[in-house]
Amino acid sequence: MIKSILIKNIVLIEKLSLELENGLLIFSGETGAGKSIILSSLGLALGRRSEPGLIRNSANEGSVSIEFDIKEDHPAFIKLKDLDLIEDETLILRRVLNNSGKSRAFINDRKVTLSFLRDIGSTLLEIHGQNEKIGLLDPSSHLAILDKFGDYKELLIQIKEKYAICQKLEKIYYEANKIKENRMMYEEDIKNKINLIKNLNLQNNEEEELSNKKNLLNHYEKIFLSINEIYSILNDDNGNYNKLASNGNKLEKIISASGKLPEIESIVQSLNVILIEAKEILGNINLLKDNFQYDEKEIEDIEHRLFDI
Repeated sequence: MIKSILIKNIVLIEKLSLELENGLLIFSGETGAGKSIILSSLGLALGRRSEPGLIRNSANEGSVSIEFDIKEDHPAFIKLKDLDLIEDETLILRRVLNNSGKSRAFINDRKVTLSFLRDIGSTLLEIHGQNEKIGLLDPSSHLAILDKFGDYKELLIQIKEKYAICQKLEKIYYEANKIKENRMMYEEDIKNKINLIKNLNLQNNEEEELSNKKNLLNHYEKIFLSINEIYSILNDDNGNYNKLASNGNKLEKIISASGKLPEIESIVQSLNVILIEAKEILGNINLLKDNFQYDEKEIEDIEHRLFDI
């Protein structure tokens, strides 16, 4: 309930202090006596929008204070207690206006925002005039009114606690399902990877062999150009192999006819070794030519296989 109202420098009022009692209170008087000023002042203290010209002409600022006596189970008390803005059951709302149009709001002499003052004020007092919406007719207030009338405070606390437990259990259930889903997805991914590896049918050193073959195919043109040149040098009609073999035979005949010539025999022996190795080179070149052909599709197949591996 409202215990007192203090109005300073608002419109015609220089200072007005009212002490209120329990029960029905009526302010009566002729038109223009100042009843509406009191109502406007109450609205200011509750955080309502201020109108121009509210400050008394001879003053620099005006103020309105309302002192309430509220119980500890009141919504405003609970909210203010959480913010350390109230200690006992006494609550004072104060609003100060100045000539510049700015205002300051206070709760128990602690500065607060105007929106917070309005939020707290809306739970303490209703002010309505003709054609204004009365709180009792507001459907959003009916449930709270019914609960208060039925004295369901303890029941509401129990329901609130049980609802909080349900929410917590629901969160745990959701998180457990999420973990289960993630585990199943992980297991499925592992199975797919294992099957993929099995289907690859990997062979020993396959990756290294494929990489070497790919490298060889990528340099096919340069490699075989060089090999063909070597082959031509050694094996064409005027090739060095035939010349070496022919001259070697001539030297052997000379040695046979003239007797032992150790220096020449050493040269002939070395020449025979060279001819044998040259012949092996020619054989390897022919084998490579027969077994290795450039195939662009084979390169693509190798690249795909290496990618899978």
